[in-house]
Amino acid sequence: MVAGLPAIASDVLSPALGAIYGIACDSVTSLFQAMLDRLESCILQIHDQNFGVLGMDAAMDNNASPYMEELQKHASLVRPLSESGKLRMARDMAELELAVGQNLFPVEQLGAPYRALRAFRPVIFLETSQLGASPLLQDLPPSVILHHLYSRGPDELQSPLQRNKLTPLQYSLWLDSQGEDQIWRGIKATLDDYAAQIKARGDKEFSPVYPLMLRLGSSLTENAPLSQKP
Repeated sequence: MVAGLPAIASDVLSPALGAIYGIACDSVTSLFQAMLDRLESCILQIHDQNFGVLGMDAAMDNNASPYMEELQKHASLVRPLSESGKLRMARDMAELELAVGQNLFPVEQLGAPYRALRAFRPVIFLETSQLGASPLLQDLPPSVILHHLYSRGPDELQSPLQRNKLTPLQYSLWLDSQGEDQIWRGIKATLDDYAAQIKARGDKEFSPVYPLMLRLGSSLTENAPLSQKP
């Protein structure tokens, strides 16, 4: 800030300029936090929309959903998710990618978050039997694919959000404060509850998502890429 000034002037001005700079940073920080809070409230509207409705009218709705950065995380929590709901969600992801690329900067420069968003779009259309061996899982956080699998399971397989009677915002904040291993522990508890229900009524057949979620989740403790697990 004082480059090019005489040494004596630099010594006199530096403390004052440093204080001004600190105040300016504090002001901008609060502004950006307010922007993030507003963004979060917009993204949370995904949970008020019906992605389980059948029919093409829902998929062809031209009103873009108002969520951006955390779309992938909240999209993975959507349940139920019908075929037309998948089309609508994929369209929203494509619109997000286009908007960022046209108005901000090349999306390829976003790195891992961009690759994850690109991977999640085709993942939602894969058959459950195809997911375990899909190379797309390499670009997705394990918690995202595990949460998405709840949308393919029976109602009695409750998500951590449902099991703990949390709102989407509360669960989102909890996810943001946890690592993948801690998130898996919460998911594993719901799988254990589901298995206990099946055994209690004497059934021997589990939903196809149950063994898949166990396998994908167990890989977290082994620190191995999901798609490389047998």
